[in-house]
Amino acid sequence: MAIPRVASFADVPSLRSRLAESSGTLLLLAICLLPVLLYLPFLTEPFDRDEGAYATIAQAVLRGELPYRDYFDHKPPLIYGWFAASFQLFGETVVAPRLMAALVWSATALVVFAEANLLFTRRTAYWAAGIFAASSGLAMLQASANTEAFMLLPLTASLYAATRAFKDDSWRWFLAAGALGAAATLTKQVAIVNLAALGSLCVASAIARHDIRRGVVMTAALTGGAVGVVGLCLLPFALTHSLGDFYYANLTYNHLYSSETSIGQRLNFEINGAYFFGIAAAPLLVGTSVSTVLLARRHLSLLALLPLGWVLATQAGAMLSGRAFPHYYVALLPPMALMTGWFVSHFAETERLRLPIFSALVLSLIVCVLFNAPAYTASTPNQKHLARFPDWYAAPQIVSMAVAERVAQLTTPDQPVYNFGRETQVYFYAHRKPAIRFMYDRPFSLDPSTFNEAMADLERAPPALIFDSVSERSDPDWEANHPQALREFLAAHYAFVQRVEFADIYLLQAQP
Repeated sequence: MAIPRVASFADVPSLRSRLAESSGTLLLLAICLLPVLLYLPFLTEPFDRDEGAYATIAQAVLRGELPYRDYFDHKPPLIYGWFAASFQLFGETVVAPRLMAALVWSATALVVFAEANLLFTRRTAYWAAGIFAASSGLAMLQASANTEAFMLLPLTASLYAATRAFKDDSWRWFLAAGALGAAATLTKQVAIVNLAALGSLCVASAIARHDIRRGVVMTAALTGGAVGVVGLCLLPFALTHSLGDFYYANLTYNHLYSSETSIGQRLNFEINGAYFFGIAAAPLLVGTSVSTVLLARRHLSLLALLPLGWVLATQAGAMLSGRAFPHYYVALLPPMALMTGWFVSHFAETERLRLPIFSALVLSLIVCVLFNAPAYTASTPNQKHLARFPDWYAAPQIVSMAVAERVAQLTTPDQPVYNFGRETQVYFYAHRKPAIRFMYDRPFSLDPSTFNEAMADLERAPPALIFDSVSERSDPDWEANHPQALREFLAAHYAFVQRVEFADIYLLQAQP
């Protein structure tokens, strides 16, 4: 009986493609795991104020309560859903939402790969996905578990769906792009600019092709997908007659918030923000700038320049609030990674300028690493937090657990408490419900009617404990920072117990 000859590598042409496919899959898997590895050092870092608010409201959602109606915050509803889902999956700890954010970043890297593969080549796709995954290590951008980190996935997926829609001329992909764009907007309001940009592109494409009917269908599908998701999200508020609370928090209050800054202040914010981002993410800035020039010289289709348009739309959205905090720039990373990935994979085309471009890229990498390194080299979670945030902002957050422990000692789990101040993370750490809807004092300066409502709620049902994190009782400006109605309320119903770190603690007294 003849022994079958073992096939050689040359005898099986498909073997090479199979090996290449397997190695590509392994490489993509490693790329998608990178954000989790880069997030690991910060999983137990203290919550900042924003994360504390999201976590507190997420706990309320899991108890069956509603954002805005029961507890006020001015972020869209899906951010509380992301936090609530993380608590369900990983437990109610500071680790859960950070781990969820890392997984979202990993999933977004996969979408960046798919988008680059659709626009350019598979080689560029690996570069773009790898660069985006590595950008999760830009610790100084303070992504943590903020809204931008969770917005990345639906926002980038919306870009991918729109690209597929334009390439395949498919209304179904436009429907998906609208739905995903709405999900991104319901995670962070500013994504509405990207959605509007897609709508404008639909109209421009139809006009360029002299096909108005096609433009109407495309725009209707995009709009229908967005309206469907928004309607689904609004349903719980409609059924509980809470649409007014939703409208106030997401539209009225945010208008007050953005109108607070003057044109000069806005410019100052943007200049400082751009400078900070340029240092923290220097290689992406170099890569995006060079690729913009190279792509323009190649006279490529509008689709090839879509990432640049996405960068501009995302930056326009970030400017809506009138501020420029570091985490606002996180949304720029996917389209900038696409453009930088294209630049790296086409570096050979820069023959005449190869040395200066290479030098600029190396220098930007050095600056980026040195700028972000202190956050990684700090030895404890508290020190990492101090390395990433300004001292005045981070100092209360690294000692919030001590305040929360004292609050928990002085109350029982069924007793709501109230914080006059901004340190909402104490509610979460102490496992105590906020006593009233306006659970922090930021709205009071923008809309005095919110203070009147808060005081009426406190008078109606005085909480067992109030902790004041605005200023110390011995400060000369204490009275200026505390409205007369609040001072009279404290004097009539409460006794000062002690100061713990940044908070003055008051206990409710038995009334005659």
